[in-house]
Amino acid sequence: MQIKMKDKEFKKLKDEYSANKIIQLHIESKINLTSKQLDEVINTKNEIFSTIEGRVYVYLCRKHCGKENLIKNKDLRNLFEIGSDKSMRKVIQNIRESKEFPLMIGSVSGKSGGFYICVTDEEKKETIDNIKHRANQMLRACHVLEWKRGL
Repeated sequence: MQIKMKDKEFKKLKDEYSANKIIQLHIESKINLTSKQLDEVINTKNEIFSTIEGRVYVYLCRKHCGKENLIKNKDLRNLFEIGSDKSMRKVIQNIRESKEFPLMIGSVSGKSGGFYICVTDEEKKETIDNIKHRANQMLRACHVLEWKRGL
């Protein structure tokens, strides 16, 4: 259910919730903010912008919601002047692991891949399954290395 946001309601919302929570409600279509209202939340509640993670998170929330709107790693790095692929992946990892950023960042690997804010349950499940798969691969590699160490 989407709620149209009047100025009086918007002021109350800003007083009661953090910028992250307001952005989350907007992305999840629980409230309907205008571009001006969204800019106001982001600009007045500038605690989000105190880190590179916050700036990347807000950018993804504003421009890249849903898998169909993903942004390539290289393009995201160029926007935020992040030098290496590894550094960008670390920023994404920090966002994913922080409770400060409630929305989930999904990713697609390969040439047509990139990052996006997960919107649907399917995108969220796919992201979790992808991370579990990579974790299992690393655990298998650890078992092999432990076996080799014991030879």
